[in-house]
Amino acid sequence: MKIARKYSHLNGEEYLIVHHNKLYKEIKDVIAGIDASKFRTKVSKEKRKRGNNLFSPIDLNKAFDREFSKRKWTESRYNYYITLKRELMEQSVLMPAKEQKNKNSPQILASQRRKRTDLQLQSNGFCERENRC
Repeated sequence: MKIARKYSHLNGEEYLIVHHNKLYKEIKDVIAGIDASKFRTKVSKEKRKRGNNLFSPIDLNKAFDREFSKRKWTESRYNYYITLKRELMEQSVLMPAKEQKNKNSPQILASQRRKRTDLQLQSNGFCERENRC
């Protein structure tokens, strides 16, 4: 296979090039080592493409898994919930997913109490007078 186009999400490619160049080259080697023509095994059922051989995403993913496994790469995943509150995100990312979801978690409640206190201070004009917030 070859890399036809790139989209670097959150500058991930640049980060790899600068900080983990050896791993980046290994990823490119895996891509180059896969013969994509072997994976045109999916037969299209679409009205206008009926009968055409398409790339099989399942077979391609298996090929990538095999190639990365040969290089001792393993898959790593973790579950998390997304929040727009930065301080809550920083606390919750270290917690198990089940605990993140629980709104009664001690860490989440403490964060919410701090936030309410900050809002009360702002509404009383304390922040502006004391230049604290």
